[in-house]
Amino acid sequence: MQNALPAWLTCLAAFLMLTATPTLAQNLALTKTATATSGSPALAFDGKGNTRWESSSTDIQSITVDLGSVQTIDRIRLTWENAYGRDFTLEVSNDQQTWTVVQDVKGNNTTANEYPRLNASGRYVKMNGTKRATTYGFSLFEFEVFNYSNNDNNLALGRPAVASTTQGGLQPASAFDSDYSTRWGSTVNLDAASLYVDLGGLSTLSRVYLVWETAYGADYTIDVSNDAKTWATVYSVTGNTLHFNEITFSKPVSGRYIRMNGTKRGNTGSDFGFSLYEFQVTGTVPVPLPVTLTRFGAARQGTEVAVSWATASELHNAGFEVQRSADGHAFTTLAEVAGAGTTQASRSYTYLDAAPLRATAYYRLKQVDLDGAATYGPVVAVQV
Repeated sequence: MQNALPAWLTCLAAFLMLTATPTLAQNLALTKTATATSGSPALAFDGKGNTRWESSSTDIQSITVDLGSVQTIDRIRLTWENAYGRDFTLEVSNDQQTWTVVQDVKGNNTTANEYPRLNASGRYVKMNGTKRATTYGFSLFEFEVFNYSNNDNNLALGRPAVASTTQGGLQPASAFDSDYSTRWGSTVNLDAASLYVDLGGLSTLSRVYLVWETAYGADYTIDVSNDAKTWATVYSVTGNTLHFNEITFSKPVSGRYIRMNGTKRGNTGSDFGFSLYEFQVTGTVPVPLPVTLTRFGAARQGTEVAVSWATASELHNAGFEVQRSADGHAFTTLAEVAGAGTTQASRSYTYLDAAPLRATAYYRLKQVDLDGAATYGPVVAVQV
């Protein structure tokens, strides 16, 4: 129960809209020295999603990056071309002599791999491939290393989603299931497609994380709305080539719905549209309060005291206990008044204390939910 809900800051004009490629998020491996058993390893560490390392077409291949000094290693991301690794290990070392396996992968079936909370350290990081997924070699667009893992507070997880178009069985819900092996895909060969999610209530948003399949978005906007009809653009991306896009808003924005609105495909082949493994949203959704109390008071009415209150809405409200105290600290219950359960309509209540204290008395409400949870309201004093 609260006295009044604070007004939401829905004005997006105060937000500084950015037009850029998404940030590289402090990738420790970016442009660092790399070696491999074959191919051109530097192409996996150049921060470009359209260049790649490709090994020889055998099952035993590795690629290693030198971070320059011993670093904390908590997360590794691999962006594969379609020639991805089926089985491989991720290993760290301080000296390239003794290696520690931090992730042992068997049966990989996706081109986007992310391994958080590794809690490791080392100067050298290696992907040691032991089985290819195709007859080609191992091929990585990007091999990224981070000293932190992302917040798991994904507001979009399992929420209802709507897409402008859908390709076959690649349904919108697959972008909100926290599974990098399932994905949403739009109709192929179209440069306009959108996907939005309903967060269930007006939310404060701080970050969007997009994980693309090889059919990534080159140009797109991130938009928010309170009704899924009128949209405001809060971030604009042009010329993207990366498959992992981390977008952090310089100032929090608000909305119930958030949308990726694609305007240009990154892969312009006739068999490609827009395709997302994951569309994650970080922020906060206000928990609906059981009762919105708009008025509470107590006043002398002849020899009695009238306690009155009003609500703007009620959620699972079993009722109220009217409580009284002689000192403002120790309260006893005078009466129980039934609530309205769940309603969006305003309600008014009154209770008459027929035997009030002959001194200053203090009154308050104890609001009780249907599950027994209780919340206390403000205290008012009456001189009888």
